[in-house]
Amino acid sequence: MMSFPPFHQRFNIKIDLEEARQRFVSRAYNEIFLSFGPSTTFYVYKKDALKLVATRLGMKYDLRFEFEGYIDHSFIRCLEAIEAIYAGLRGYTLIARLIDLSVIEIISMSEHDLGIKWEKGCFIPSGAKLLDDILVNENLKWLADPELKHIYDPFNKALLHYSESIRHPEKLSDVVTNMYKALEATAKWFLNNGKDLSGNQQDYISRLELPPPYGRMLKEYIDYANKFARHGKNPEKPPYKIPPSEAESFIYLTGLFIRLALKKRQESSK
Repeated sequence: MMSFPPFHQRFNIKIDLEEARQRFVSRAYNEIFLSFGPSTTFYVYKKDALKLVATRLGMKYDLRFEFEGYIDHSFIRCLEAIEAIYAGLRGYTLIARLIDLSVIEIISMSEHDLGIKWEKGCFIPSGAKLLDDILVNENLKWLADPELKHIYDPFNKALLHYSESIRHPEKLSDVVTNMYKALEATAKWFLNNGKDLSGNQQDYISRLELPPPYGRMLKEYIDYANKFARHGKNPEKPPYKIPPSEAESFIYLTGLFIRLALKKRQESSK
C-alpha cells in the first residue's frame, strides 16, 4: 500500500507550535480521557482518575468537574494529567497500556515538533538522538569516573533541570548555570589550576590545539552564560527567559567542549 505524507504537508498547511499543542490536547481528550466515559471499560475508575488529576494540578477535587474543568485546554496541564493517571492507575495493566499506546500515537500525529517524548510514564524534553548519544550519554559514561565527580555533578544536575523544565520553565536558566559550572570544572581539571573559565579560556583552547574559531565560540559561550549572572545581580532588570531551544543547544555546546578535553586527555595517555 502506497504511503503518503501527512495531510498538512501534502497541502502545504502551516501549523504553528501553539495550534499543534492544542491539537495534542484535543487528541488526548479523544483517545485517553474519553476512555473513562460512561459505558466504557474504565468508567469504574473515572473518579479515581479525576482525583489524581486534581491532586497533581494542586486543585480541589470537585464532583462537578470533568477532565476539561481541570485541564482547561492547557497543554502543560494535559501532560501533567496524563502522567498523574498513569502513575496512579498503572497497576491496572490495560489502562497503562492504553495510555502508552495512545500517547505515542498522538505525539506521532503532531503537525509540529512538540519537543516532548514519552518514557516510562513521564513526558521529558526531546533532543536530537544522535547528539544525545555522543555529547550527553557518552560524556556521562566518561564522567562517571570518581576523579571527575566535580564535573559529573553539575553536568547531571543541568540535565535534571532540563527534564523538569516542561513543568517548570524557570529551571531553564539553571540548565545554563550548571552546564557552565561543568565546563569550568573541566577546564580546571584539564589545566590543573583553580582559575575560573574566563581566566582559563586561552589556555584551554591552546592546550586543546584548536583553531581560532573555537576560541571565538568559547568566548561567546562565556559571555552568554555570564548574562544570567549579570541579570541576577541587577534586581531592576527583568531576568532573561531562556527558550527551551537555547537551553538544549547550550547542553550540546557544553558537551562538545567537555568531549574535546576528555578525548584529548584520552589520546595523550596512550
